[in-house]
Amino acid sequence: MRSPPSPDRTSSSPSTPVAPADGPALRIAVAAIVLVGVVLRVRQFAFGRPFWLDELFVALNVSDRSFLELLAPLAWDQSAPVLFLWAERLALLVGGNGERVLRTPSLVAGCALLALVWLVGRRILGAAPALLALLLAAVSPYLVYFSNELKPYGLDAAVALALVAVALRVLERPADRTRWAVLAVAGVVALPLSSPAVFTLAAVGAALLATAEVRRTAPALVVGLGVLWAVAFATVYLLFLRHAAGNALLRAWFEEAFLVPRAPDFAERVATAAGQVLLPPLYGTGGIVSGYLMLLLAALGALGVVAVWRRAGVAVALLLVLPALGAAAASATRRYPIEGRTMLYAAPFTILLVAAGVFALTAGVRRPRLAGGASWVVGGLLALPALALSAGHFARPVVRQDARPAIAYLRGAARGDDALYLNRRARAAWAYYAARSPRADSAHLAWLERAGTEPPLPNEWAATRMGASARDGNVRRARDLVEVVQRYPTSWVTRSRALRDTLPVHAWASSESARLRNAAPRSAWVLMVDQSAVLDSAFLAAVRRDGGRVAPTVTASDVVLYRVDFPPPRSARNSHVGGPAAAPERAPAGGAR
Repeated sequence: MRSPPSPDRTSSSPSTPVAPADGPALRIAVAAIVLVGVVLRVRQFAFGRPFWLDELFVALNVSDRSFLELLAPLAWDQSAPVLFLWAERLALLVGGNGERVLRTPSLVAGCALLALVWLVGRRILGAAPALLALLLAAVSPYLVYFSNELKPYGLDAAVALALVAVALRVLERPADRTRWAVLAVAGVVALPLSSPAVFTLAAVGAALLATAEVRRTAPALVVGLGVLWAVAFATVYLLFLRHAAGNALLRAWFEEAFLVPRAPDFAERVATAAGQVLLPPLYGTGGIVSGYLMLLLAALGALGVVAVWRRAGVAVALLLVLPALGAAAASATRRYPIEGRTMLYAAPFTILLVAAGVFALTAGVRRPRLAGGASWVVGGLLALPALALSAGHFARPVVRQDARPAIAYLRGAARGDDALYLNRRARAAWAYYAARSPRADSAHLAWLERAGTEPPLPNEWAATRMGASARDGNVRRARDLVEVVQRYPTSWVTRSRALRDTLPVHAWASSESARLRNAAPRSAWVLMVDQSAVLDSAFLAAVRRDGGRVAPTVTASDVVLYRVDFPPPRSARNSHVGGPAAAPERAPAGGAR
């Protein structure tokens, strides 16, 4: 079993395209591509787009908790590596609470990934395929996007490739005990820093065992590493990951992303999962969706595996292939969903293998310059759509669920006796953007997290009006408004259209309209974030049937603020649902965070 080639080692096969010689031209090309990638990422970072729902969940946890409190299960049904959360908390304490500050760790990881792609690719593929891999990574709209996301997915990719880089150093010199020590420490640190790092570490262990020199000279070190990492993973799992694994809402949301062999649509799930591994690293999930393109990438990836095997050995090939297969095995037991973002840690491996496959296509051409030119034509055609998508995002940055203008308008226009109705997805935006500091009112944050999700009474939706004496735990006076949170049981959180079609939507909508009218006899506001075409539309229709005049006031990306005016009540019986029990609990009307 041969060790990975050193950076200055090239294959002696006459069929292998000659890599550009180390020199000014190569260094300029690398620097130019890295610069393009960094500029694309910094542009999104400087734009400072608003947090969307998933980011807001993380921001609220980081804002509301100390370092020690972040060790406990997170609120808002979230799960994130503890070291990632600590990095975010540290960034907040140093730079303040805001979008750019909290996205800084992701930006650093996204830029570092470019250097790692070049260093690892140069070592195992050679200069030309590594340069193509660097180009694909630099202009990837998906990698650019997650370099500016308050989620750990971009960090996952950098950690996975960093582990491979450290493992390659051990494979090159198995007798160097210092390199083994660095690998051991890197694995222990990676587990609480990146949840899918366990899949890469398993691949590292397999690669070490597949190396004859390692088996001959250091079998005890491999066993020791395995025990050390197993204990570290067990600790991380018991303290943190098991809470997410047992979260009913998360399991229901990701159900269709699990590769359960007994699922009736197993074949369809496998095909979808393959697309989620192959397409997003190059083109994102909202860019190009093509079955033919997926087949082409799969073929190039397979060629890349063979090329890496031949050039660097089976151990290195395992390092690039096994991390994704490990996730598939975990997915079969409903422990890890296969989606574009959850598989982002494997994106660098996909890109490296595709780049290797592109150059393997022309391996039979005897003229190296012609072979290299043809490979660059194919690679350029693959990179061109990604570059076009990223260029479009550079001119017009991606914005999701921009609740800031709606909340700013509401804070200036709402009166003290108005009610604010929040749909389920609006709670986090209101909690974060309407507060001076989320930590200033932890009780209010906890109420917003719980409100609207408890199971309702069986006959509650059947009633078109609720009695004035009934207490509604989802209504509360805060921030000079009567807040009314949409009742939305967690069992309804699903992407299954078949299940949504069985929900009692009309009865629910009538009951929700009655709640709003009881809380605001004359006027109210309705804040809809990522409005549901089924549920939220049914609610607004019910409000109109009850005589409410609904008018959009502020419209932004995936966010609408409605003004609702009701006709004068016929009697004083239309009082707040909470009555005297819902005593006003006044809080600041808002201000700068």
